[in-house]
Amino acid sequence: MLYYKMANGKSEKEKKESGALLHKLTRPQVSFATREMKQLALAKDLLEEAGMDTDQEEHGRDDLLELVTHLSDYQIILWGIHEKEVVATELERFNENGKNFIGLFYQNGHYEFVTHTLDPKPARFCYKCSKFAGNNHFKACAAICNRCGKYDCHPGK
Repeated sequence: MLYYKMANGKSEKEKKESGALLHKLTRPQVSFATREMKQLALAKDLLEEAGMDTDQEEHGRDDLLELVTHLSDYQIILWGIHEKEVVATELERFNENGKNFIGLFYQNGHYEFVTHTLDPKPARFCYKCSKFAGNNHFKACAAICNRCGKYDCHPGK
């Protein structure tokens, strides 16, 4: 969710704060133990907001479904690799009308965050129109004004 807020926050301040927090949580100059503690605190906050057990150490499929319900404004797509496949495929899609996006990769009982997929499916999520899109999406994005060609057009102002 920080990745989304960094790219598409409501204000420049929110974008900057989200980017700084994401950097703080992932930068290699900070010890792994410190990054792990900070990420765990944010994860527990999310679990608490969703009404889930914050002391449970591992979360499975049922927990994912609870989070999907809590994060109803987020499209969540789950990819995984079946036994003998070498390429990830889409396993499930949740909240298809959500305006935000979380991509998850599932393998061997673990979920990992992903930011994109590979062809033949679209490779990017357009945060302007909330759809998956390919490389030339900017030419036909539904969020672009047909009259002036800008994303932030407000006719009459």
